Amino acid sequence: MNLAVLTSRLGPRTFVAFSGRFPCRGPMIHEYVCSLSSLSLDRVNRVSHALPGIFSGERATRFLFTSPASSSRDDEDGEIEENGGEPKEAPPNSNVSTTFPWRHSRDVLDRVVAKDDRSGLPNTIRARFVRRMLVAHELGVPWWSRFFGSWETELSDDFAWAFGAGLSSLLSCKFDVPLDKITNENTGAVCIDTISELDQKPGKEEKESAEELAKAALEEELRILYKSVDPTAINIKLKVQPLEWQLENAFLIPLLTRELVEENPSLRGSYQAIEQEFSKTGSVQKVREMGEQLAKDVGFGGSRTVIAEVSIRCLESFQVRDNQTGDVIQGSESEEEEVTHLVRFEMVTSRDDHGGRVPGNWQIIDWDDLLEGNVWH
Repeated sequence: MNLAVLTSRLGPRTFVAFSGRFPCRGPMIHEYVCSLSSLSLDRVNRVSHALPGIFSGERATRFLFTSPASSSRDDEDGEIEENGGEPKEAPPNSNVSTTFPWRHSRDVLDRVVAKDDRSGLPNTIRARFVRRMLVAHELGVPWWSRFFGSWETELSDDFAWAFGAGLSSLLSCKFDVPLDKITNENTGAVCIDTISELDQKPGKEEKESAEELAKAALEEELRILYKSVDPTAINIKLKVQPLEWQLENAFLIPLLTRELVEENPSLRGSYQAIEQEFSKTGSVQKVREMGEQLAKDVGFGGSRTVIAEVSIRCLESFQVRDNQTGDVIQGSESEEEEVTHLVRFEMVTSRDDHGGRVPGNWQIIDWDDLLEGNVWH
């Protein structure tokens, strides 16, 4: 099997990002901030094009993991290391354990309870609903599926599968364990135990497949997070058995992509700045001007970013031992317990020649806020 292919203030004057060919003052732009009161139901429900390969067929092919062609700084460094294509420097302010970055807790993250998606947009029931509808529109979801929620179920199914695939590839690369020894394809469980003797090492092709999958499935900053883990200094015992999952948040970022912000750091936070300006001044004109200026700054390429999060309730055991002393230095010796992981995904979409939307490739950009959402917008 080729693992490379496993792959907002609502009310009378609410402003949300929406796509369309509508005139505005200054240059014509295809994404801009417009009033929800002028957004007809017909316009919200309009489907540009169906997106084959996302909601049909085998999960491994419909949830395509393919490495970004030009956005990864790994390529700029000239090579992909054997430990999963991990970049060479760790982020300076990673708020995580220095042993093995992992959150094993019975407590659900506070922002899951608060329904905070880290979008910087209003956190009301109606605002979150509109954001989901815009994402459904961007993904080409049929209108009936939008309102009955079946698209959310299928997407969260794929996300849960992708979480297991991404975690398995990371563990395989870091601890030099064959993928098929970590992943149970029948149950979806991820299981590794380096404390026990492992007499089988992955072959060259297995290593390359795991490295390619890790690079494709996990965003660069998330891979960097595990760069400092020394597999010779610790033994890890981890079992993650997903039980149930649901889509928590989804929102659309017009115009901006992570790659654009990396190329032009002055764009960082531009999306949230527009909402903050409206919260501060209530000026429609100012918001419009900021939207138009942002469009000028980034050009008219038609790219957008979709960010979505899924919570995954798991039966899990986690233990890390010091390789010299045998002492448990992280986790516990207790039996399996229920934990909930929050996994954050990101995908860039583009515009085709007919004005429809073309999906890119989902990537995991954070889990359990170890990177505080890996926010750039």
